[in-house]
Amino acid sequence: MPSTANKPVATPRAPLPFLGLACAVGVSTIYYNQPLLLEMGHTFGAKAGQVGFVAVATQVGYAVGMLLFVPLGDLLERRGLMMRMYGAVAVALLLVAMAPSLMWLIVGSALLVCWPR
Repeated sequence: MPSTANKPVATPRAPLPFLGLACAVGVSTIYYNQPLLLEMGHTFGAKAGQVGFVAVATQVGYAVGMLLFVPLGDLLERRGLMMRMYGAVAVALLLVAMAPSLMWLIVGSALLVCWPR
């Protein structure tokens, strides 16, 4: 009687396109603010050079998140880590949505993409 304990478990192919789409949407969030920079400048009464920091903050925040938070998936229990990260994303989204000044928008933008999805 052959043993099934040594056989590798095959990963189902059905979720692979969904995972690829989820990664693409997650990474694309870095660039969604760029077409809106002119409107953000009008809203906050800021110059183009100042509003450009919103786009820079999202890219720096993404890099910091990849550097600091992705390795935590190997060290901590993943389900709890994901729940805490989704909570942090919700708080960052509220900060961006209710930003009273350009500085708060920049900080919220950096925090928003800092948490990997």
